[in-house]
Amino acid sequence: MIDRKDLLELISVPFKLEGLKPRFIRVSSAHISGISYNNIREEGLELLKEILSSGLRITVPTTINPGFCELEEQDCDKETYKKQLEIIETFKKLGAKPTLSCIPYLLGNIPKKGDHIAWAESNAVLYTNSVIGAWSNKESGLTALASAILGITSFYGVHLEEGRVPKVKVNFNFELSDEVDAGLAGFVLGKIVKDSIPFVSNSFKNRYDLIEFLASVGTSGVIPLVVIEGITPISVSKDYLNQIQSLSIGEEEINKAKSSLENLKSEEDAILMGCPHLSLKEVEDLLKLNRKRDKDIFVFVPKEVKAVAEKKYSKELKDKNIKLVSDSCILWGGIVSRNYSKVVTNSVKGAYYLRNVLKVEVGIRRKSEIMDV
Repeated sequence: MIDRKDLLELISVPFKLEGLKPRFIRVSSAHISGISYNNIREEGLELLKEILSSGLRITVPTTINPGFCELEEQDCDKETYKKQLEIIETFKKLGAKPTLSCIPYLLGNIPKKGDHIAWAESNAVLYTNSVIGAWSNKESGLTALASAILGITSFYGVHLEEGRVPKVKVNFNFELSDEVDAGLAGFVLGKIVKDSIPFVSNSFKNRYDLIEFLASVGTSGVIPLVVIEGITPISVSKDYLNQIQSLSIGEEEINKAKSSLENLKSEEDAILMGCPHLSLKEVEDLLKLNRKRDKDIFVFVPKEVKAVAEKKYSKELKDKNIKLVSDSCILWGGIVSRNYSKVVTNSVKGAYYLRNVLKVEVGIRRKSEIMDV
């Protein structure tokens, strides 16, 4: 039987590793990752059921990440679909809101500047810290669930003022012209800064490119925050920036990163977009672009976005062979059920996980290349 003491022990681990007395702070919300059956399997499901049977319940507003299957389409084998549904139902009984999206900061669970929160899903943690100015360490799915139940999290890392101070300045010696450039820059940055909070200038063309950048930082690195000039609500003086370490990322590093992620040897079976999930505006922006190819594009979105977009833009979606997928993410059961082994994406984060988790061949193309602009 799991009780609150067990959960308190779990979130106290960072302090115990340092031999320190645990300190905690109240949180206003939580977001939980790792809810895909392809990820947690039977052991994870049994743990969730044990927590539920213990009588523990979520006490703060809490949302959950995408699963492995699109529920309406049932695009997994019957057993996987059944297990995925059971995971979601268990989270609902625990008190989570089944948003099944990795962008709660745009839809479903929007924190305010200064809120202390306990979030998993690295892209969401980086966006809320770096753009909104909420405060969250990079939680695991399990520690986020523990905090959702307890209503508190460990008071360390970027929950502290001193934990949010940049220690290294990173310069981009090339233009971040689109989402792929931004994603590759983030992927390289995440590796080279290690555990140091970086400062970067605002070189991003739009919010979409910024999200792709932050998602890629979270893919390759451990940091939960990037201080972005003019965006992150953290004041840093020029004198201070002149004193800290400075690193540069150039085209050579970007090209090496792209080569390390790609292994597509022939024509793709499918094109995948929406890692992280696209908002309605980003779907609308996509539909404004011309497209000549007739191969399907699968675009991952929150279910609310899918409902609105399919009602409002059904003709445009059909004409461009764009199929919206909700409840799941780019690590989608439909890839397995359709026997796809070669895919193209414009997401650097997506490319990394498709290659390393689903073991498919991956090519990276820019949105402009996918849509024949």
